[in-house]
Amino acid sequence: MCPYFHTNEDMGTLLFGIKVNGQWSKVNGQRSKVNGQRSRSKVNGQKSTVKSQQSFPTFAPMNALRETNFQLPGQTAFYRGKVRDVYSLGERLVMIASDRISAFDHILPRAIPHKGAVLNQIATFALQSTSDICPNWLISSPDPNVAIGWRCEPVRVEMVIRGYLVGHAARTYASGLRTLCGVTLPEGLRESDPFPAPIITPTTKAEEGHDEDISKEEILAHGVVSA
Repeated sequence: MCPYFHTNEDMGTLLFGIKVNGQWSKVNGQRSKVNGQRSRSKVNGQKSTVKSQQSFPTFAPMNALRETNFQLPGQTAFYRGKVRDVYSLGERLVMIASDRISAFDHILPRAIPHKGAVLNQIATFALQSTSDICPNWLISSPDPNVAIGWRCEPVRVEMVIRGYLVGHAARTYASGLRTLCGVTLPEGLRESDPFPAPIITPTTKAEEGHDEDISKEEILAHGVVSA
């Protein structure tokens, strides 16, 4: 859904010229051409210009999908995460990516229209593109916001690939630490500097609350995955 003009009058006031006999006539204090001739008006011997009052359009609000509350046939459970609404249907899950925005473990008061559709389609593209390398849970995506797939046991580790000293990595570095998720960081870096090579910084994938940094050694020691 795109923003649209509230009234035709609002659209008209945005125009900076009108067409007369096939020629454009500029307004807002600029010279005009009518039938190929430049024209100016004079009042009491002084050049004068007429400025039109410019207004801006009133945009209609775009609808955002903040949450869903379906009762699907065969539904056995429902879970609302930070961004996705998840419906359980036996061995299958229906995940609806909402337009909610989560930042620093807080859901912001305003949703962003189409954010969920973009998120879901990026995930769908990645899953479909790599399914020949590693089978995954996705069955289909019948709608831009919707993914349907098999119920699986998740591996609760999130892999973050970092190429630059920004965000969480920069804050950790500024605190004086030189190790991030078990990876040793070189001295002498400034914020936004590139790393000598991209680094993998895993985090735990928490059901609630904040994800925590974890090293590959800790992943194995805690039995999150097997070697």
